[in-house]
Amino acid sequence: MAKALMGIDDDTVGFVFDDNDDGLAPPVGKVELTQNGIIRLTIPYIHPDVNSGCSAVNGKVRDWALSLGKKGAKSVFLHGVDQRITLTGLRERIDRCPQILGEVIVHAEAAIFAEPAKIVDDYRVKEFASTIDGLREFANFRGFCEEGMRSCPEGQASIKPVENECVAWESGGLQYRIERCDRRSRQVGKSIHFDFDVILKTRAAEKSSLFEHFRAHTKIRALLTLLFGKRLAWRSHTVTDKMFSKMSVDGQTYTPDPVPVLLAHTMAEHVEPEISGTGLTSRQVLLSDLGKEGLKQWCDRYDDMEVFHAVAPAVEAIANESVFMEPTLIMLAGACERFGYLHTKRERDSVACQFYACAKSVHLDALKIPLGIEQLSMFLARVYNRLKHPGREGGYPDRMEVLVARDTLKLLARSQALMLMDVDSDLLSKFIRSEGTALQQRTEREGFQLGETEVPDWMNKCISKIESLLSTGRGDSSTE
Repeated sequence: MAKALMGIDDDTVGFVFDDNDDGLAPPVGKVELTQNGIIRLTIPYIHPDVNSGCSAVNGKVRDWALSLGKKGAKSVFLHGVDQRITLTGLRERIDRCPQILGEVIVHAEAAIFAEPAKIVDDYRVKEFASTIDGLREFANFRGFCEEGMRSCPEGQASIKPVENECVAWESGGLQYRIERCDRRSRQVGKSIHFDFDVILKTRAAEKSSLFEHFRAHTKIRALLTLLFGKRLAWRSHTVTDKMFSKMSVDGQTYTPDPVPVLLAHTMAEHVEPEISGTGLTSRQVLLSDLGKEGLKQWCDRYDDMEVFHAVAPAVEAIANESVFMEPTLIMLAGACERFGYLHTKRERDSVACQFYACAKSVHLDALKIPLGIEQLSMFLARVYNRLKHPGREGGYPDRMEVLVARDTLKLLARSQALMLMDVDSDLLSKFIRSEGTALQQRTEREGFQLGETEVPDWMNKCISKIESLLSTGRGDSSTE
């Protein structure tokens, strides 16, 4: 965690206010960002038992601080010399008093870097925006028109931005927008640098809490994670609402600008090395391929708990991929098992059958895998079961089996995102061919070959039923 994130350092102190007028002067507090991603407010006091004229006052300060997030205020405002910070979602009060001086430590779920018009327990805002690694590459916006750039007299240049680079849709009572935000920087007397960011926004008709907005944003981050197959960090969050409007000395309120926000469970990602450009090699599916219809369908389906419980472990496995392959494999296998059920609605089918449903639904047989996807599905199930029950299944699988099974399950899980949006077969085949060919090449370099085993009758019957179910939905899976 960078110590000076959003300007917060060891000297970020100020007076702490809540919405109650109890006649006491506002206490002093200190805001810190810890290495493990905690927004911490520390309020010092002199122990009430100390023989001091101010002991009674300090006793009230201590009691007030211990009430925060419980019976007392859920939000406070810190007014410092250089900072104005609204802390909300207060919780986890800790009272430490080793000697004469004590302190109450309170954790906050979010820090909004502006003074509110009013201190309230739950800040419901009109608009919430995020930047995420990979969003710019996914959007693939042009930014500026090449034909609009021309030289002018006296060394000047004319630059014309592309108009209306934005995709908007509605889902779950929120309006989503992926849009371009232009920016520029200059070196006086030398140059001006023009660039742009791509931002994800949600806007609520009746206002929503910070965390309702954020949960909506996790749907798009989940999609990006599956499409790119990499951990993609949250880069920033902002809110725009009249609650945080700028005000002049005469009391006039102005149209609110975006205000920076730190969320406790994402702020550590803001300082991670950024992945962009060449770091995102998997770029077969872009915003223009899916359009607003595909994104709306993704967001709508993500709200279905059966879909969520399939997508979430797959995203978690990719975003937090362990140095040990086995935990990642188990999470991906569990996700693919749930994805298979989404296709078949057959709870009692074996794991191998659910894996087959995943593979068949995304046309994996078009890769011409040696021995076919029937053998591949049985192999994946064997590796998965041997990891879970090594004593019953004949011991642990070897390293190469785990590697191939993990990467194959990862491909299956990622491809299911496209299935959930009902993309056309050409786009699905393009994705599978590109990602699947890379997987085949890796396994061939390692010298791995899939061993042939007899497909039992129960598996053949299951395959026949699955193919019948899938044929009514997507047609022949062997599309070239």
